[in-house]
Amino acid sequence: MITRLRTFIRFRWNTVAAIAALCALPLAMSVAITGSDVALVGLLLFQAVGMVGLVLVDKRALTIDRRLRRVEGRLDTITSAVQARQLAAQPAAVDLGPLLNSLGIERLDAALRHDDLLTHFKAVREGLEGTLNERLDDVIGEQAALHNIYQLVDIDREMPAPVGFAASPRTLLRLVDISLSLPQNRLILECGSGTSTVWLAHACRRAGRGRVVALEHMEKYARLTRESLIRNGLEAWAEVRSAPLEPVVVGEQTFSWYSTSTWTDLQNVHLLFIDGPSSRLGPRSRYPAFPLLAASLAEGAVVALDDTQRDDEREVGKSWLQEGSAGVQLADEGVVGRTWLFRATRTAGAVRLAESVPSGPI
Repeated sequence: MITRLRTFIRFRWNTVAAIAALCALPLAMSVAITGSDVALVGLLLFQAVGMVGLVLVDKRALTIDRRLRRVEGRLDTITSAVQARQLAAQPAAVDLGPLLNSLGIERLDAALRHDDLLTHFKAVREGLEGTLNERLDDVIGEQAALHNIYQLVDIDREMPAPVGFAASPRTLLRLVDISLSLPQNRLILECGSGTSTVWLAHACRRAGRGRVVALEHMEKYARLTRESLIRNGLEAWAEVRSAPLEPVVVGEQTFSWYSTSTWTDLQNVHLLFIDGPSSRLGPRSRYPAFPLLAASLAEGAVVALDDTQRDDEREVGKSWLQEGSAGVQLADEGVVGRTWLFRATRTAGAVRLAESVPSGPI
């Protein structure tokens, strides 16, 4: 039975793809109507479009294949007819050798094009199948993380969806898990505000201690995050500070970073989550976070750098590991989702005050 099913799928995979696309579309509509899972709707629509694309590519490939076979058949007929005439002709007949050679070359070229087309089609099909499988695994992982985080934190209010520029559910799960195990006087500092601010505030309320401070230079997002905190009754556990950007020199380079007056009072930070400023401000826009805030970190603090799927953020993380700052060295703790985690260790005698910051605003 299994062998027959495999054979059917192998030789009728375009039919299977069309059926899968037809099934995915009503499922996507059903999920969208219920509003239960935006990510699943996107996956189902992506699957439907991908399957339709596979069917269209296969149909086009089969059409071209049939045309090539008809051309080959005609070439065979012409070649046979020409050969027969050449044999029946008198010795003085015109030499048709060059014509036959030309026809043979055309036939060989058609065969090569046919093979190239089939090879390309196979590569496209395998690529689409691989992309669908990877996307499916990613969505399943994110859904599992979102389910786990709801188990860790008691939620009874509307929560902002972790989509767009928000931290991924896997990142949120790890940050919430870390925050629940922090010391009693826990202080969580975020560069950038949003969904993560609300979840981390929930974690502090669940633990019964600690607070979250988020620096935000865009007043629109600061307002939206404050509204989410109010809806969830978390004003006592989190604070969003409006932090306009200003020029800051770190080393020999000038960056746009959060106003110094908005963070110099923060000390003994146990968890630092860097999800801003935006990369649109320039390359390595998040680099100043560790050099400027190293002196404010508690011993053993966790530093989390988001969006490390981008080259700039990966280079920032590598620089932090190599350079250290204010007597603080970072150790690689691995990557979760899109977020690179580090552990801060302070060397003996290292200064922890704000004056240890390597540079200031200009």
